[in-house]
Amino acid sequence: MGQAPGRWQQFLVEALAEHKVVGVRAVVVAHLGREPTRSEIQAARRAARLLEERGQVKLVQVSVPAGLNQPGGTFLVVTRHKWDLLDWPDESALRTIAIQAHL
Repeated sequence: MGQAPGRWQQFLVEALAEHKVVGVRAVVVAHLGREPTRSEIQAARRAARLLEERGQVKLVQVSVPAGLNQPGGTFLVVTRHKWDLLDWPDESALRTIAIQAHL
């Protein structure tokens, strides 16, 4: 029998119940209400990868250029397993999801 989902796995699954796509960092920030520590981000990324290994989600790395008052970098985005990123209508919207919390 499999293990019960961990804390970050539960938060990611709950976010995906409301949205087709979520940024891992955005979910963490929305949950904590503050900037996460490195270990909190790493734990959430690890949780997302475990969900992917179990076939529950798809993961995609999204590159976001730095902007005015906006962090740049590569962000991990989680989608519902049966939803294809090619169905996403706008690349800039995907970038926005990677860094903003919609929760």
